[in-house]
Amino acid sequence: MPADPAARAFARMTEDVCDTKYEAITSGFGEVRWFSRSSSALADTFYAAAAQQTATLQAWLMAHLDA
Repeated sequence: MPADPAARAFARMTEDVCDTKYEAITSGFGEVRWFSRSSSALADTFYAAAAQQTATLQAWLMAHLDA
């Protein structure tokens, strides 16, 4: 962790976003994709939502991580 308190808080916030948001999307995607937990039509709807949510999170990460 960074020594600077503001940088440390940002690192924790970024980790929390990845742990709570990104992990939930990828876990749900895996359940549908690899374990066939949904029908084809519902799975397609889920894939579209997961793609949109992932794009939103990636944009947030790119903007906040100066990547």
